[in-house]
Amino acid sequence: MKKRRILIAAFLIVGVFTILGITGVCLLTPNTPQKAVRFAILKNGHPIIALTETPKKVPGGSVYGYSGKRA
Repeated sequence: MKKRRILIAAFLIVGVFTILGITGVCLLTPNTPQKAVRFAILKNGHPIIALTETPKKVPGGSVYGYSGKRA
């Protein structure tokens, strides 16, 4: 009886982690440019900013909205 409970608990734990893993991969897969930018921000170590900010496209000829090289 005790072995059965351990097996059921192990099965549930593995199932929950599998579902969470699949959900996490689906949510983090960058399939739009906005999600790609958020994923890059998240990889750089800023999870709160990645979730709360909305990246927007800078108008065509404007380079002043970017940081770094202005060429």
